[in-house]
Amino acid sequence: FRITADFNLLRMNNSLSLSSYGGARFGLVFSVKGNPFETSDPCYYNGGYADSGIGYYRFIVKIKEDGSGYKTLLTRWENGVEPEQNGSFVDLPAGVTINRTGWNTMRIDRYGANIKAYINDTLVQEWNNSNTTGGWFGLFTETEGNNPSPYFESDWDNVKVYNLNP
Repeated sequence: FRITADFNLLRMNNSLSLSSYGGARFGLVFSVKGNPFETSDPCYYNGGYADSGIGYYRFIVKIKEDGSGYKTLLTRWENGVEPEQNGSFVDLPAGVTINRTGWNTMRIDRYGANIKAYINDTLVQEWNNSNTTGGWFGLFTETEGNNPSPYFESDWDNVKVYNLNP
């Protein structure tokens, strides 16, 4: 499958430096097992915390604490714990930028065990992991630390899902 979504950070106060939002994160949750919207389902997703039984992947884009840019991470959760990460947070590759005052595109391609994550059509993470192949997906935004605004927001638009299987 392929999931694409446009995002922007226009709700950030542009008079503040990026470091004011250090630790804030946003991204895609995908291949979620079960029904994440039903509180009686053991996979219920509650603001980043999972009850027993849930399994899902997250592609995270994080603002560096010092405001010098962004890092990304692919991670997999199972039964409320994070058993696997594709390494640790890594800087965006040279030449990849996130437009703070306009729209950007995030994309996940999953074909079999191969997972590829893109920002503005440039590959930023790749992982070969055969756990969990189908399920729900979602978008998320979360803050960390002393965020200067009541909350950090990212706007999402043009969310599309494609079947990559022949």
